[in-house]
Amino acid sequence: MTDSEVIEIENAVNDAIFSDLNVSEEMISLAETTRKFNVSRLPEGVDAIRVVHIGEFDSCHCISEHVGNTSEIGHCRIISHDYKDGVVRLRYKLMTPYNHLTS
Repeated sequence: MTDSEVIEIENAVNDAIFSDLNVSEEMISLAETTRKFNVSRLPEGVDAIRVVHIGEFDSCHCISEHVGNTSEIGHCRIISHDYKDGVVRLRYKLMTPYNHLTS
């Protein structure tokens, strides 16, 4: 990736964050999850999945905690990137207002 491509990605991520999107969750059946998401890594015996929605921007199954709105995040800064074995990896920091002032 070129430096300008990395900046373009970082800007697109920050545009989404600054869009002030509500973050919500819902529980859906495994059957519905299978139609919408890759479930190959789910353990056996799961019958319902928690799906997190970030406005109309994205939805994913997840077990972690989340903000209630993207405005709570601050901004994203890509700190490094590489390409190895056909995989692009981006490493980033989410800079809350506190981190931004002290970093």
